[in-house]
Amino acid sequence: MNNPTINPPAAVAETSAPSGPLVAELIGISLADPVTHLRELVQALRAQLPPQSRQFAELELCARQLHRVSVQSQQLARVMKGRLRQSHERLSLHAIVLDILVQAHGGFKQQGIQVRQHLRPVDVIVDPGLLVALVETLVDWGAQLGRELQVRLEVKNWPAHALLSLRVLDLRTDAHGALPLDNLAWQLVVETARLMNVTVRRELGQDAAQASLEFSRTVRQLSGITALDAERQTGADSSQLQSQSSQLAGLRVLLVSDDVRLQREVKSVCTELDLRLEVALTAAQGFEMSELSQPSMIILDESLRTDFFDDYLQRLMRERLHFHAVEVAATTHTGFEISSWDQTTASRIGRDTVKEQLKTVILLELGR
Repeated sequence: MNNPTINPPAAVAETSAPSGPLVAELIGISLADPVTHLRELVQALRAQLPPQSRQFAELELCARQLHRVSVQSQQLARVMKGRLRQSHERLSLHAIVLDILVQAHGGFKQQGIQVRQHLRPVDVIVDPGLLVALVETLVDWGAQLGRELQVRLEVKNWPAHALLSLRVLDLRTDAHGALPLDNLAWQLVVETARLMNVTVRRELGQDAAQASLEFSRTVRQLSGITALDAERQTGADSSQLQSQSSQLAGLRVLLVSDDVRLQREVKSVCTELDLRLEVALTAAQGFEMSELSQPSMIILDESLRTDFFDDYLQRLMRERLHFHAVEVAATTHTGFEISSWDQTTASRIGRDTVKEQLKTVILLELGR
């Protein structure tokens, strides 16, 4: 009896496991079309749901998060392949960081995230596109991790390297009760920094997490303190600040100061921004003029501060949604402080840096 013929199994081609960059790229590409469709649906629903609908806000946030995963996955794949051609340019790191924070503040406000910053002017030599991507992703990582971000840019004494630090407070856990420390955003930070030869450090404390970027190719620390010049080409897109100036034309600004030089400098900035400036020589006069004209912003000379006027400004910031306050320090004040997103504190700048900083501070405040 003849044994039946058994056909040998078909040969199966051996395949190696896909590489990390390929997996990241496949994830990003696979998500791209569904996410695009989801965002289109969200836009269509915008007209049907109430503007303040909690359900719509949550849906919109989920769509943004999915879009972020898609984009960052593809970015991570390109960075890990190491085939990006870099164009090293001298860039104002403080200007780029500030511009990124300005563009992100709308989303931060919606998510209840507060940002505090102290940026010293410093130039670095790196690739513009990679630098913007690196800072954006670092900030995004912090926003996923906690509800308060403290951004600080300084220059180490030795070696003289620019050091950008992000401290995250009010930490929050994911659905599994864990801190999302090593998520996709962090992997992208690490790989992008490696490609740029930027040193990354991270520390986790009991109630805070901190990450820092150290730039070895630091040009020099600029003399004095300057803010972002919206017209300067820094490698980052400052168009948002530029477009705001035309939108703010005609708004009222009240300056409370008897300093002729300060009056002249503030008037110059307001004229450039097409703002309507009024000047009060005392805090009492400032109160009367404010009650009469209802300005969008009050700029207060610290030397004229009184307890009554402080309380008055606090009340205005609590009760008037679009009111803003800026205090000009009576003494030399290094750096500048932007008010918190919840509008409970006034911005503060140095008297000797009004020319350089006031325009940017006004744009940041009135543009909220």
